[in-house]
Amino acid sequence: MLRARVFYEVLDPNSIFGMVGRCGGGYNTVWEDWTLEGRIAREKITEEYEAGLDKICGHYAKLEESVLKEGFRTPLIVTFGKPHRKRTINLPPELRSSDRLFVLEGVTGGSRLWVAQKHNIPVPCIVNDFTGIYIGTTPIVNIQQAATYFKEFGSNIRYDTIHGIVETFDNSKVGSHLGPEWSEDIIVKQRAPLWVSIMNKYGYYVDRLQPYVLDILKNAGVVQPENLKRKFNGSRA
Repeated sequence: MLRARVFYEVLDPNSIFGMVGRCGGGYNTVWEDWTLEGRIAREKITEEYEAGLDKICGHYAKLEESVLKEGFRTPLIVTFGKPHRKRTINLPPELRSSDRLFVLEGVTGGSRLWVAQKHNIPVPCIVNDFTGIYIGTTPIVNIQQAATYFKEFGSNIRYDTIHGIVETFDNSKVGSHLGPEWSEDIIVKQRAPLWVSIMNKYGYYVDRLQPYVLDILKNAGVVQPENLKRKFNGSRA
């Protein structure tokens, strides 16, 4: 296995393909159905999810305002080359033949990438190169160096000699744009029912959900119709 080479870069956001987090849950999230019908559904799901989440906590509106005022507090962690953590099916067919992609496939960053793409703002990135051919400008060789590029650096970010800079999900994280009243474990109790309900509305059954998410759905009275034909892997809501 080729070990990752790691770089800090400021990239054109439109050169990055995002597929992070919940499938179909919002901008730049994991998706599988690249038929014409699926692409149309993806756009509608995204729009309804954005409006719903903004109604709950103002996530997208507040993040956009924060970025435009303060810039990016945290760089995106992207892969150069083929997807490293996600599957080929999560790329649209027209991108699958390229081995020189920038792919956002971590556990966070989809909303930040959306803001950057919407406003064409160059975005700071940690690039994990698995091709050996990427020509970077600022190599990163340890976690201490990586930390200097983060205004919000947590223990969920580590340096791996094989996989590069790796981010794990932190349920206790509080977005600075939302304020302390909106930690991740609080938001998910309203976000998961919103997302699954919208996915069901457009004909997608969200499969392989974690037990705590199933409990949230049960408590919210969300029952997925069993006859939905299209299945999606929803391992994390």
